[in-house]
Amino acid sequence: MIEEFQVDMHQRDQETIVPGLTPGTTRILRRKPFYAAEVVLKDIDLRTVLATIVEPLKQSVPVTSPPLRSNYRSRTDLPIMDSSSTWNDSDDFVEMDWSSSTVPTVHFLPVMACPRFTYFKRNSSALGNGSSKFGAEGSHRCLLGEEPCE
Repeated sequence: MIEEFQVDMHQRDQETIVPGLTPGTTRILRRKPFYAAEVVLKDIDLRTVLATIVEPLKQSVPVTSPPLRSNYRSRTDLPIMDSSSTWNDSDDFVEMDWSSSTVPTVHFLPVMACPRFTYFKRNSSALGNGSSKFGAEGSHRCLLGEEPCE
């Protein structure tokens, strides 16, 4: 779950003169590469889901046990998620061609929490043999470099 997600990506219209198809001619190659980007994620909460459904019909299906067996069924210390939690959506456990007679027991186990993650990239290389008519004009509310450094 991510509380806030912001992204700002800048493209630059670039023109480069390249050899033409016939000898002695040139043509203009136009590209719009991304030359700067900033991604900001706030209040990241990553969890794994463990849901168990008691289903009596499962006992009638013969299944060979895998060599490595999990012991999650014997654990009693797993936190149970409140049904009113924003993490809990009962539609996540709906099968189109089957319905269970019981409600699943759902555990959302924390994996990682991060208050803020910022990724910033700017291509500071020169335009090479090309030129740009654009790149510094005000076209939107720019977020690049405006986020506070914490």
